[in-house]
Amino acid sequence: MSNAPSQSPCLSKPCRNNSSCRALYQLNDFWCECQANYSGRYCEKWLVEIPGDVCMYGKGDKPGVFFTPMAGKIYSTRLVHISGKVSCTPEDESNWGYHSFIDTILTDKDDHVVFPEDQIANYYELPGFTGNSPELVLTFTSPLVVNAGQEYRLWYWEDLVNDTEEDNKPGSSCMKVIYLFSD
Repeated sequence: MSNAPSQSPCLSKPCRNNSSCRALYQLNDFWCECQANYSGRYCEKWLVEIPGDVCMYGKGDKPGVFFTPMAGKIYSTRLVHISGKVSCTPEDESNWGYHSFIDTILTDKDDHVVFPEDQIANYYELPGFTGNSPELVLTFTSPLVVNAGQEYRLWYWEDLVNDTEEDNKPGSSCMKVIYLFSD
């Protein structure tokens, strides 16, 4: 006599976005085998790439601007460096900041700090990343709820606060913006 349930835990079709449900009868549970670019227990989260490159500048009040294409929740934002450098001195060019510090700040359209989550516009440390990492992953402790067409800005922090930017390199650091999203 088997202790396995007679009904499949996949009967309710819990997996989303064309994923496959795999029954774990002994545990009376399931797991979802997600399609490419989807994740989460139910494959409810997916990667959204903002079209085109987003470029922030080291000075001149020039953030990299992007818009959310749909309403939902952002769990993390991945910034992939494409080209260029920013710097707080001509000798210290980097993708995101200065040595072990990150100088990349995410704000809303009114320049209210969204990341880092302490909402202080200053350089910070991000475990696992440096100013020259090929990418950054900004993970939110609570999902960021967004509307379609909402504007966000990526700043080099000295440019955002207009502090000691006179010696900054005027060039840009350009990136792809990809976020983990759900509706």
